[in-house]
Amino acid sequence: MQVTKAEVSQVRQCRRPVVYSISKFVSVCKSLDIRNKIDSFKQLEGCQVIEGSLQILLFDNLNETEFSQISFPALREITGYFLLFRVNSLKTVGQLFPNLAVIRGQHLFPGGKSLVIFEMASLQEIGLHSLTHIMNGKVHIDRNPSLCFVHSIDWTKIISTEDPTFIKSLKPENECPVCPQAINGKACPRNERNKNNNNNKYLCWNRNHCQKICTGCGKRSCNDEGECCHPRCIGGCGADTTKCFACQEFVFSAGEDDSSKCVQMCPRNYLAYLERRCVTHSECVNMTRPIDFEDSDSETTDLIEHPYKIHDGSCVLHCPPNYSGNYTDHSCSKCNNTCRKECPGARIDSINLASQLRSCTHITGSVEIQIKGGNQVVKALQENLGMIEEIDDYLKVVRSFSLLNLNFFKSLRRIGGRNLESQRYSIIVLDNQNLQDLFDWSTHKDFKIDHGRLFFHFNPKLCLGKIEELRNKANLSASTEMEVAQNSNGDKAACMMSKLNVTIATVSSKSVTLKWFPLKIDDPRNLLRYSVHSIEAPTKTVNFFDGRDACGQDNWRVEDEANNLDQPVIKHTLNNLKPYTQYAFFVKTYTIATEKNGAQSDINYFRTKPSEPSAVEQVQIVQSSSSSLRVSWSPPHRPNGKISYFKIYGTKHKDISLPNRNYCTDTVIPDSTKSKPMVTPQRPPQVCNNTNDKIDTELTDEQEEVLRIEFENALHNKVYIKRPSRMRRDVDQMLDANSANSTEISTVDDPHDYMFFDNINSADKKMENSTEPATQFWKTFIYTVNASVLSLEVDNLRHFTEYDVTIYCCREKEEDDHEEPCGEPAYDTAQTLPKSKCQI
Repeated sequence: MQVTKAEVSQVRQCRRPVVYSISKFVSVCKSLDIRNKIDSFKQLEGCQVIEGSLQILLFDNLNETEFSQISFPALREITGYFLLFRVNSLKTVGQLFPNLAVIRGQHLFPGGKSLVIFEMASLQEIGLHSLTHIMNGKVHIDRNPSLCFVHSIDWTKIISTEDPTFIKSLKPENECPVCPQAINGKACPRNERNKNNNNNKYLCWNRNHCQKICTGCGKRSCNDEGECCHPRCIGGCGADTTKCFACQEFVFSAGEDDSSKCVQMCPRNYLAYLERRCVTHSECVNMTRPIDFEDSDSETTDLIEHPYKIHDGSCVLHCPPNYSGNYTDHSCSKCNNTCRKECPGARIDSINLASQLRSCTHITGSVEIQIKGGNQVVKALQENLGMIEEIDDYLKVVRSFSLLNLNFFKSLRRIGGRNLESQRYSIIVLDNQNLQDLFDWSTHKDFKIDHGRLFFHFNPKLCLGKIEELRNKANLSASTEMEVAQNSNGDKAACMMSKLNVTIATVSSKSVTLKWFPLKIDDPRNLLRYSVHSIEAPTKTVNFFDGRDACGQDNWRVEDEANNLDQPVIKHTLNNLKPYTQYAFFVKTYTIATEKNGAQSDINYFRTKPSEPSAVEQVQIVQSSSSSLRVSWSPPHRPNGKISYFKIYGTKHKDISLPNRNYCTDTVIPDSTKSKPMVTPQRPPQVCNNTNDKIDTELTDEQEEVLRIEFENALHNKVYIKRPSRMRRDVDQMLDANSANSTEISTVDDPHDYMFFDNINSADKKMENSTEPATQFWKTFIYTVNASVLSLEVDNLRHFTEYDVTIYCCREKEEDDHEEPCGEPAYDTAQTLPKSKCQI
């Protein structure tokens, strides 16, 4: 790697412990947090690579002159993320880091972001004109009212992530300067993404620096003269294109050699570190802890000075999933089942706070839940609390309007009761207006409570039988009225439930008819209706409350059936189902509030019949030679059954006269792609919008606001350090009484009888292989291949001739199966290569 003499001098003057050398010329720093005082910038002196993240934030009292005197030209690479937040008086980031070329994004800011520029009131330009690669993560630029030259950068040339940028609230473009056509005699690249935008015709970082686009280098970097660098380089190179600014894979130094070199993998006896350089065993185990190191696997994190471990040829800070770390011998050991991860107790009143317990298995305190609502509450709680196995103290659930059950504690098996609520209770469930069930006992068979009693009050939909079941499972003595009130639990629910026997009458590929005998009660008028619940179920492990909460989130499809007193058997048909798909279903009664009798069926399953497959996807035809084509495809998105075989038909394209052209002088340039995208039938527009189909990638105002709120919460948690002595304020006073209303929208499936051809059974037409007269060239050909084959080489074709190729997917037939086994066709056309330059 090449550096300047000034950088070498700067490195030799650096004597701080945070900087260490991997060779005589490259100085590496760990994560840096620079805030409040100008002196904190001294931490950056001499850093050429930051192995970690860089945060610069919360400067209120500096002026522009002070910033103009600060610059760190040595810095070329950051392996984590780069955050700028509320740095007043800073006009340009490029003044600070004129040579920053690579942000690797190996460790990302919450939300998957690698470059964050937020609330920089004075910032007029980013100006990082050397930045060419953000290797992982997104860019977040928001609330910078003076910032220009943002849309004049083609971020897709820098970032590899799909949907890479969130850019909002900048200075209006018509008030910003525009990029010049050329700078110092060198033309700036044209902005191909904004051809019709007069403000951004060209790409630049500011009026003095064009954006560097390495034309003709593919994914390789280039130097300032536009010469392509060596493939091992990233971020640029010197006049000698083998002298890299940074390495694509690993940088390796033998120690005694003055220079480092870029290698594809680390040599034997060396370890890969941060996916960017090679270190020895001794260097790995003696590395000091980063400033932001936290390890919830250990109660003595603050005492661990050398936390790095060796695993699978790499030097890692954290062991991979299902491995636990040993700080004595610096190794990772595979866990037998789930790795134990201890976390302190928590009070959860939002989804964000629930994320603090993600992956925790053992809570050393208590868990208190008081959550009113939010987006997909149950799903978020299951993702964050689903691994908790033990709670040392107590579990408390109060005033949580959105909860229907506690099944999100998927792994909970023990509550210790070491410290009790009110010195008496280990489970407290109070004032939960929609709670209907507790735990799924099929997955909590060994549940126990070591010490303490139950406390259940004001849960109007939670029947006493559910509480008694918990008491019996935990082997506790009978509860008193003070502990479990009989008149305030289940007082608004039909708790005397009988079993409703539901059977399947008929099944087709898109519908099923259910039937059952009506419920007999003393006053039939008290029975309002039956509700039929169904859901896709790949496995037979569904429970009644999967994906449901009281705020309208419900993955179950719910349909009503009237209580018809004149019918001896009640039937209900579920329509618009997916072919060859397993569903779970149950039926329950709805009665008036004073009726204590009701009925509900067990969860049962059915699978719809198979149907015609959809067309195969990603068809490609590659010109193998002058006499062959290679055809490949992917299975259909909707096989609608078990795929049995594919049929491939080909026909010589009808001759079409070509325009006059001398093909010996005006030679044919082969298509670089050698393939064309598949042509597939387009389905008609939807009658109703399905909110689950994400067709429009633009965010709605509501989605954008949610993203902003989540980002700001993460930002504040990251940059504001809580004082240990400060107590968390009580959230009870902030809870409001607003409840969420849900609106149910019924959607209609797309029509399925739109076909590209007029005969869906085209695959069963009698076709035969045939050759051109007096030749071995195919005029028509047909192949049948089994379901595991996704490509085919077709030989004996005429040179420089077009062939039409059609592919069908066909499924297995089943008993009592009346639908066609072969589905919609996919087709393409391709031409074989010429025999030689002038033989066509």
